Order: sequence, then C-alpha cells, then structure tokens
Amino acid sequence: MHFQYYIFFMQPENENLVDQSREQDNSYEREREKVGSPISLSSGLRRRSTAQMEVGPSSHERKEKDTGAPIKLDAEAQAHIEKHRKLQEDLTDEMVDLARQLKESSLLMNQSVQDTEKILDSTERAVEH
Repeated sequence: MHFQYYIFFMQPENENLVDQSREQDNSYEREREKVGSPISLSSGLRRRSTAQMEVGPSSHERKEKDTGAPIKLDAEAQAHIEKHRKLQEDLTDEMVDLARQLKESSLLMNQSVQDTEKILDSTERAVEH
C-alpha cells in the first residue's frame, strides 16, 4: 500500500481540512481494525491511501489498480526487510542503553550538586559564626 502523510496546523483556513482529515482517519481506523494492521498513527499525522493507475492492453483502457491487496515479496526483499528490522531493533536497544546511562549520570550529577550545596551551606554558617 502507498500512503502519504500530511501535517495540518490549527489555523482558521485549515479547520475544514482538519475535519475532513479526521473523518478519513476515523474511516482508516475502522479499516485498520478489520485488517488488523499493527501500524498506529500519531495525532499530528494523517494517512491517506493513493490509487495507482494501470495501463491495460490498449492505451485507451485504463483501470484503477486496488492497492489494498497484500504484496507478495520474494526472498531477497524479505531478507532486506529482516535486515532493516534487525538494524532497527539494535538501534532501539542502543538507545535504551544510552537513556539508562544518561539517567544514571544525571542522578550522579544531581547527588553531586546536592552534596556541594550542603558543603556551601555549612561553610556559610561557619563563616557567619
């Protein structure tokens, strides 16, 4: 399937477009529930399907091709998708690890700042007396 993403900003001239887009998004959600697609959309993005034109036996015959049918992939394409899926999973794991490290260093820095504040407070009290 081919989809295009559009982002609409809340401006008076776009309110009508936003309403239309929400209606299309709702119809897409109903269709997605029927198909069981794992893809979810954020509230800022709207998915719109586009139809492809297929030229028939003669140049005068044109018919609209249904893009809703599942696409059959060969072994090479499947391997390519698996390679990218694995790469994405590895990158996700690395990002989780980096987030954990960032949190640890942030907590250590926070503790260091609190310790420094305590030292400064006690030094200030000692100087005052």
